Amino acid sequence: KKKISTSLGFAPLVLLGVGISFPWWLSLSFFTFWLTFFLLDIKSTVRFNEFIKYETNVMVRLFSRRFTPKQSLVLQILFEIVIIFSGSIFDLRLDMSPAGIIALVFGITHMTAWRSNKEFVVT
Repeated sequence: KKKISTSLGFAPLVLLGVGISFPWWLSLSFFTFWLTFFLLDIKSTVRFNEFIKYETNVMVRLFSRRFTPKQSLVLQILFEIVIIFSGSIFDLRLDMSPAGIIALVFGITHMTAWRSNKEFVVT
C-alpha cells in the first residue's frame, strides 16, 4: 500500500521531463490542491504535538526543533514555495505548468501525510 502511494506521488514528475504545458486554470487547481492539503496536514500535525516525533519530513523536524510552531509553519511554506517555483525560474517562460506539477506532487505528499495522521488518531 505504501509503495503504491509513493509511486503515485512521484508519477506527475514524469510530466516535467515530457514538457507538457497545461492551461492556467489547471495549474491553478494544482496549486490549490497543494495548499489545501498542506494546511490540512499542518493542522493535523500541530493539533497533536506528539506527531512531530513521527514526522517524516526532515525540514519540519529541523524547523520545529529550532523555532516556534508558527515560525516553523512559515519557514516550511516558504521552503516549499521555493522548491515549487525553482523549476519555473530556470524555464524562462511564463508557463506555470512546471511549478504546478511540482505543487501537485507536494499536494499528493501532504494528502498522504494528512490521511496517515487521521488514521493514527483513529487507532
